[in-house]
Parts: sequence; structure tokens; C-alpha cells
Amino acid sequence: MTLLFVPIHGHYDGGEVNSHGESLATADWDGAEIGLLDGVPSLLAAVAATEAKDWMLGVHYPVVRRPGQPHHLPLVHPDPAERRQALAAAIAAMQQARKLAAQYILFHFPLPGPALPGMHPALGQGGLQPVPPWDCTMVARDTCAALAEASSREGIEVVLETDGPQAAFYVGDLWERLLAEFPQLTFCVDTGRLELLALAHGLDGAELARRLLPHCRHLHLHECRWAEGISRIPALPSHGRADGWIGAAALAATWAPAAGKRARIVPEHDPGKLAPAELAAHRQWLRQLARGGSTWNGS
Repeated sequence: MTLLFVPIHGHYDGGEVNSHGESLATADWDGAEIGLLDGVPSLLAAVAATEAKDWMLGVHYPVVRRPGQPHHLPLVHPDPAERRQALAAAIAAMQQARKLAAQYILFHFPLPGPALPGMHPALGQGGLQPVPPWDCTMVARDTCAALAEASSREGIEVVLETDGPQAAFYVGDLWERLLAEFPQLTFCVDTGRLELLALAHGLDGAELARRLLPHCRHLHLHECRWAEGISRIPALPSHGRADGWIGAAALAATWAPAAGKRARIVPEHDPGKLAPAELAAHRQWLRQLARGGSTWNGS
């Protein structure tokens, strides 16, 4: 069975919906991925909710946003001092997550990224300034080695989420090589961002997904139609690439049966972007997928 984690980000007051209006009250959720929260009160409320519901807990770095600080760590930076500082912050965050009884902590990786011609604005989010293109292969490997060692030492799973459009990861095969060398690290694909990364490099998004999804155990799922600036839509099988969608539901349905029983899906969407009947269909499809079904009968 694939595990379903509901995201709890931004402001959370302990109620039965997250900041986007996604219900926490259904029986479908196995856990919560908390992070990017607006303060300690939201953090305390999110942890209390997971404990009350007997859910598994995961952390999306940063667990609490701090004014003036970047949202994501420059773990792959050309300046060694910047990398050391970022790695120290990552280890401190692992220790904090472990104190919260979190099963895992997720970091965006690799960051920062170089500016690319025609790069979609969404790839520049996170408060980090672009850096000139450079060969990040050895730096990325050394950082992964340090994260893998810290993961074992601190007793918490480290998840790396696709980000930063360094060509070596996507045009080349650096992701595949790193994940083969460091199997202790878990790989997360964000369906919407992966399509942007493909567009940034002139790649076919579906082909890039077919290449990387077999290495993925943690899926951030949402549907997008980037040509029209539409994003964070709950995924439905009817959203096909022929109609300009990224086909996130089809990708998930192909991925889930082979991903393993402890693989995780985190629907990172805005449920208000679908009509109620379509949202109900999405939830039924997601429930069926998590229980082992890879096909959709439309009922």
C-alpha cells in the first residue's frame, strides 16, 4: 500500500483543514508532511494534530519560516563556506525533526541553480540568487555523502526533492548516479517542478519522468498546465498531455505499483481549484491508487 501524507504548511490553527482547505478529517491519510509553517504556534498545533490522529510525521524543511532567511538551503553552492553553513543548518534541522518524532526530513536539492535562458519564474523561487553555470558534480556527490552519513548518525531519513536546474542532473545522469551510490537517501519528484525542469532544458517532460520516477519513493503530486500558468490542481486521469496538462495522474499510476509498500504520496494542491464533483473523483482515484489499484474506472 502506498502511504498518503497530507501537507500542513503555512498557517495552521489545529482545525480539520490545511491552509489550502484540504480536509484532514478523512480516514485516507497515513501521515502529515509539516513545514514552511508561519510560526511556532502553527508548529505546535501541527504536531499535536498528528499525535491525536496517530499519524506518521514528516518534515519539509524549513519546519518554520524565519524572516530574512532563504526557504531552502544552498547545499550545492560554489562557495565552500556557504556549503558548510548550509550543511550545518541541515544537520541541526535533522536533529530538530528527530525531536519531533519525525520519520523523515525533506530538503530541496540541488540549490542554488544557474540562470537559464527562458527559465520559468517558478524555478527562481526560494530567495536564492542564481549563480553562473559550473560543474557541480563533485560538490553534489560530497554533499550527498555528508547527508547520508548524517542521516545514519541522527537516525532520520533524508529525502531530496528535485529542484535547481543544473544540467548535470537532468540533461546528464547525475541524479541516477548519486542515488545509486547513496541508497540511504530517498528521492522525491515534484510532478509540476519536474515538467518545468524539462522545459528549462528543452527535454520532453514525460521522458524525463520515465527516467527518474523509477528511483523515486516520495511523490509530491499535483497537476499543471504551465503554458497557461495553471498549477496546483488536484490530479485526475482525465488530465492528459494531449490537452496541455502534464499528466500527473498517469505518471503516479505508473509509478505507484513499482515504488514499494512504504512509498509516499503528498498531494501538494489547492482543492478549491476543482469543482466539488471533480474533487470527489480525485479523492476516490487517489484512494484507489494508494490501495494498490493502477487503473481508473471513472466511477
